[in-house]
Amino acid sequence: ALKGNVGATPLPLQVVAVVPDVPSAPGQPALLADADTVSRSLIAGGQLDPFVDAWWVGEPTAQAEGALGELGLGELVSRARVTDDLARGPFEIIVPTVLTTLVVAAVVLLLAGVALVTGADQRRRSAELARLRALGLPRRGAQRLLLTEHAAFLAPLMLLGICVGVAASRVLAPLMVRSDLGAAPVPTAVADWPWATAAGVLGGALLGSAVVMWVVSLRQVRASDRTGLRTGDT
Repeated sequence: ALKGNVGATPLPLQVVAVVPDVPSAPGQPALLADADTVSRSLIAGGQLDPFVDAWWVGEPTAQAEGALGELGLGELVSRARVTDDLARGPFEIIVPTVLTTLVVAAVVLLLAGVALVTGADQRRRSAELARLRALGLPRRGAQRLLLTEHAAFLAPLMLLGICVGVAASRVLAPLMVRSDLGAAPVPTAVADWPWATAAGVLGGALLGSAVVMWVVSLRQVRASDRTGLRTGDT
């Protein structure tokens, strides 16, 4: 038989089930008990003072919060207020700033990589285009050919990068969220993907990549005039 003490009153305990964590005490030893049964046991043991020091109310309305505050039972803490306090804390400035900086840096690196890949080996590409144009390929046709080639090469890489980013976010983001004790939170954190923001960033990256490919292709086509065949590029 198990016994526990509430103040100076011993209570008999009977284990009904074991849970991995108690949501109100993540990572700490805790137990769940029926308040009515505990209060009756305390009264039978001679303790008549109220033993409840906090009440949990699921999704209280604004009127309910006001009524509870007027009772003067103590500090009133609501999930919405805690969420608002956390959103207005220092992390509201630091974390979004860091994440925004990382996103901007990633987009800049992407555009720089697209420019380097599409503009690589300028001499050989100009010679190839010069030969094609000497055979009758118009300038617009040469530019469309280059754009198609660059898009066919970069599109699978960008799709792979998007898939890796989504998978890493869903796997790593819940692991990075910890409770105040450093343990996993209860309930487990889940990734909330901002689809509108992600679509805007992805659309901007794709548009920027398209502009870079168009500019590089235009320069390569302009450099591939027919005089290139007469300079020894055979």
